[in-house]
Amino acid sequence: MERPPQFPGPRKERAQWVVVFLEASGGGTLVRLVELGWKEGEEWEAVYRYFDRAWTTVLARLAYSISTGPIDWENPYRPRANAPN
Repeated sequence: MERPPQFPGPRKERAQWVVVFLEASGGGTLVRLVELGWKEGEEWEAVYRYFDRAWTTVLARLAYSISTGPIDWENPYRPRANAPN
C-alpha cells in the first residue's frame, strides 16, 4: 500500500507491513498488524493518522467478510467510527 500523494516526503519512502494471525482464547483469531519504516516529523504524524483510520476500516472489513461473507462493493460495509479496534 502506497502512502497517499498528499504526503510527498513519506510517499517516497518504502515501508513493510507484517500481518500476523494468532489463535485467540475462546476459538477466535487475533490479527496483529505492524508497519515498519516509520520516521519522525509532522508529515509522518499526519500519515500515521491517515493510516490509523484506513487500517481500522480495512481490518473491520476483513472481520466482516470472514464472519458474514463477501463484501458488496456497490454498497460496502462501513464500520462505525466508535467501534472497538
